[in-house]
Amino acid sequence: MGKIDERMEEAFKQQALEEVRGSIDPGFIDVLRKPAYILRGTEVPDIRPGAAANAKITIRDTQEAKDYQEALQHLIEQDIEAKISEKREAIRPLMSVVQESSLVIQNNPDLLPDTKGFDPDLLSRVVRAVKPYEVKNADGKVIGWHGNIQPIINELRAQVIKERTTTDVKSQQQAQQRAEQQRQQAAAQARTPSGQFTNPDAPQAGITSKSGFSGTDPEADYSTFWNAVGIKNGPQLNI
Repeated sequence: MGKIDERMEEAFKQQALEEVRGSIDPGFIDVLRKPAYILRGTEVPDIRPGAAANAKITIRDTQEAKDYQEALQHLIEQDIEAKISEKREAIRPLMSVVQESSLVIQNNPDLLPDTKGFDPDLLSRVVRAVKPYEVKNADGKVIGWHGNIQPIINELRAQVIKERTTTDVKSQQQAQQRAEQQRQQAAAQARTPSGQFTNPDAPQAGITSKSGFSGTDPEADYSTFWNAVGIKNGPQLNI
């Protein structure tokens, strides 16, 4: 937050300096650059409060020249500070957006790519959900969001966690059901007096059927896998 403020303040200062340079009387710049001793006897604009627009005064000695230069420098600095203040006020609403948005980013590390715990699914959902709240700069780039979007992020994160938990539970239940079905099928198979299965090719508890994976089966070449990952004419890996 501090670095953002510092960069903005520096930008305001540079803009104000450029504006003052463009508007100030070149004669004032010349007075500031000259040694005080050289200004003795020089006629300069009267910069005292209430002086007429074109009023002039004559600098009588070196000390008066130093005092004049100091006063002129002070007035210029006041002008610069006034312009900086104007720019601060003009951009205050935007700065508030930037600062609040920076806090959102800092408080949600799972939305930051290339960081530990990054959740691309959650980020994708958040980007879609907060799109109506986007604030863009003059170049069309998103610099933040209107309002507090943290509740939206919290709700989406809770949804993602719930969905994943439900999926995990269902997967476990399905695995348990398959194991139970295999156990029941195995228990129903006929056995010899010694306890061996009379049909050794039948599915047994905990053992997946090998149907379709014999060494002579031309379909067991993993072509489906290669196509799924985007590799056409992948290696023929018959097993």
